[in-house]
Amino acid sequence: MPDRRRLARGGVAHSSPLRRPLALRLRALHGRKTETQGTRIRSGRRQARRRPLARRDLDVDCRAAEGRRPRVARPAPVGPKGEGLKVAITGASGLFGRGLVEIFSLRHTVFPLTRSEADITRAEEVRNVIRRLGPDVVVHPAGIPDLDRCEADPARAFLTNVHGTRHVVEAVREARAALVYVSTDAVFDGKKGTPYAETDPAIPFTVYGRTKLRGEGLASTLPEHWIFRVSVLFGPGKTNFVARALEKIAADEQFVAASDQLGSTTYTLDAARTIMDVVEARRFGLYHLSNSGALTRYELAAKAAEFAQLDTRKVIGKPSAEMSRRAVRLKYAVMAMDGLSHAGFDPPRPWQEALKEYVTRLEVRGS
Repeated sequence: MPDRRRLARGGVAHSSPLRRPLALRLRALHGRKTETQGTRIRSGRRQARRRPLARRDLDVDCRAAEGRRPRVARPAPVGPKGEGLKVAITGASGLFGRGLVEIFSLRHTVFPLTRSEADITRAEEVRNVIRRLGPDVVVHPAGIPDLDRCEADPARAFLTNVHGTRHVVEAVREARAALVYVSTDAVFDGKKGTPYAETDPAIPFTVYGRTKLRGEGLASTLPEHWIFRVSVLFGPGKTNFVARALEKIAADEQFVAASDQLGSTTYTLDAARTIMDVVEARRFGLYHLSNSGALTRYELAAKAAEFAQLDTRKVIGKPSAEMSRRAVRLKYAVMAMDGLSHAGFDPPRPWQEALKEYVTRLEVRGS
């Protein structure tokens, strides 16, 4: 086990000067009773509100993408009320957001935030919700994850993924909470040829990758933050690559997938469990997070069809250059998880095991 008092970069964790409420709640979570367990304490004075950054600070003009939204009510909590941490999760109706809500609510009081509760492109809306909830931790997976959509509309991508993250970061700073920022393997250029470590330089060449790297920079300005880079998500609750593949194959249609893009894949529930463990241990820093093992999109779709007892011949592998897509895909995006190992955590199980569990949960079967 590494020294827990060292600064965490590249996933090597540190123990920053944690504010009293979060530290007390974490100690209570691990069995050390305190007189403040289950209560909310604020120590020190609230930081002064920071002036919002001007639109000229953005790479693109986002004004056309904005519109007014009404004020909304406080979201209802889920999970063991009054126990563990108070955790707000943005993008709670999204693919990863649903998994995070499901797992964190097993041990903590969770406030799921969808766009109707808090549109992250609205600074005041985000600030008001976070101020009312008073969370210990904010988990921020919300954003536009579609590479082609980001490439087609850079203004919307920067408004949501960069300005939206800035609004969340400033609300978290004002609340003196900790932040979990969900990033991506798309911050790399795909030219390395060996697994990317947390310490490798990030050189994105897509709009999506650039917006997420900017988000990492914003998140890292907070004294208490975690950054998790994930890849090719699949999981319950919302359509994803695996679900789309199985739906087509079950309908006796072909499913075309890239056969020359080697990378990682991430089961949302496994990733959420790891994030929760790291948060509870207060091991701040940057981490790569996916299920173990490297694979192509073609292999992922074919193995899912096999587990679902569907016709694997319906999965057609093609070079990515032959697939009509606006954004360029990484030819190599395998991520090493040295950060988790150095911090004392086991990487998630092999992707095949996670995929089998997910397919079983979907209850998709061939005749």
